[in-house]
Amino acid sequence: MNLDALLRIKASVDGENNIRRLGNSMQGVQGKVKNLQAAVGGLSGALKGLAAGLALGAFTAFVKQGIDAADAMGKAATRTGVAAQALLGMQNAAALADVSNEQLIKGLTKLNVNIVAAAEGNDELNKRFQQLGITIKAQDGTLKSTEQIFREISDRFADMPDGAQKAAAAVSLFGKSGVELITLLNSGAASFDEFNYKLSDEFAARSEYFNDSITKMGFKTQGFQMQLMDALLPALQSILDEFSNLFNTEQDWTALFDVIIFGMRSIATVIFATVKLVDVLVKSLVAAVDVAYKLFIERDIGAAFRAVQNRFTDVVAQARQDFAAIGRMWTDAPAPGGRARTRGFEMRDLAAERERDAAAKKAASEAERLAQKRNDIGQKALSLQEQLRRKLEDVNAAYAGVGATPIEQLLLDR
Repeated sequence: MNLDALLRIKASVDGENNIRRLGNSMQGVQGKVKNLQAAVGGLSGALKGLAAGLALGAFTAFVKQGIDAADAMGKAATRTGVAAQALLGMQNAAALADVSNEQLIKGLTKLNVNIVAAAEGNDELNKRFQQLGITIKAQDGTLKSTEQIFREISDRFADMPDGAQKAAAAVSLFGKSGVELITLLNSGAASFDEFNYKLSDEFAARSEYFNDSITKMGFKTQGFQMQLMDALLPALQSILDEFSNLFNTEQDWTALFDVIIFGMRSIATVIFATVKLVDVLVKSLVAAVDVAYKLFIERDIGAAFRAVQNRFTDVVAQARQDFAAIGRMWTDAPAPGGRARTRGFEMRDLAAERERDAAAKKAASEAERLAQKRNDIGQKALSLQEQLRRKLEDVNAAYAGVGATPIEQLLLDR
């Protein structure tokens, strides 16, 4: 073959190899793209599930928020005397005027008190209503509603110029919250209807009843929980006491510990022996292939015999090592500075040590108790001796004062 043919063959082979490698690379890229698509699909599914969960949670929170708002509105309507439907419009208008719901409720409550006081003959309040051009009673002589008077005051404030007179009127009618209500009153009564909604008359009452039902359910659940615990506590206490006695360190667990340790070592021995047996079989199979190759292919009987001999030697050496390892598994590891104990005596040795320790502690405790008792007796003896000495001194002093006969003196000395 000439040089030109060789070059063409080499170019063809190199080109085919490069194309093959490029194809393999493209297959790898294609697999990665598929993996990426699968990951994106899984992420998309997870995001859809998360979105569904968030949507459900948001809807639940939305419903609960509406019920809580209606419940609060119903309670506020009860305190202020303003119908819940009308109060809702006032609250929305107050929010636009930067007036808190608390300030609105306080102002309406104070207005209620002042309306009643004016109706009962409070001259100052009657004069204040008259200055605003507002009558608190209807043509039939009945008191106007708080809502109606509040709307009339709001229309009047919308026409009044800002200043001290408006502030004084607001404070006299609405108390301390009057100044904060001026921005709401300046918007006029029409603002109360701008953001009001058509709701049923029972909506606030139903919302309040629903929230109260949830609260009552909580009370009942708590009661059931406490009653259940009251019924279970005696049984739980007895069970706890018995388990405390079961695992008491004074119990003799020698037999149980013996069985557990035996089982653990047996399982470990079986696993170790199985692994080593598989290792020996694999190595023996490889050695058999090597012996067959030397015997039938190379036709070297001597090399085949040496391979068999070497393999047998390796098996024997490995068996010795494995049996030694199994023996170590059945022997306790030595403690720091100590020596190992062989299987079969360790639990009995431990039991004997525990008995000796208990006996030593008991003897030490008894010795300490006797020493303390001797010390107490000695202290009592000294105390009695001191008392006797003092009594004798007192008697001697008494006889010395009145005089003693020689016989009495001898008796006293004795």
